[in-house]
Amino acid sequence: MTFWFILIAASPAFVLVPVGVAHHRRERLLRTSGTHADGLILELGRSEDGMGGGSNWAKVEYTGDGGSTRVAKVLVRYGFGDYRVGQRVDLTYVPGRRIVRLDP
Repeated sequence: MTFWFILIAASPAFVLVPVGVAHHRRERLLRTSGTHADGLILELGRSEDGMGGGSNWAKVEYTGDGGSTRVAKVLVRYGFGDYRVGQRVDLTYVPGRRIVRLDP
């Protein structure tokens, strides 16, 4: 009985720790290897998770390393209040990887 109680009580850690590690790794890559670029918002949208929640995203176009034009779907954490289609934005990306973040 005690084993199952401890297992159930500790189960959130089994999910939150890997998520935290992945987030920290992504932010470290952006900080150490990231390159700044100017982007253009092409589209704004929302992905529903089917459980009453979801996430907002922006599709942005930017010029990457080597002068190639790239398009990425980027998570927008606090809603679309500051963004609109056609707006120019600053962003950071990691060359050679699909990691992109809109800069504040």
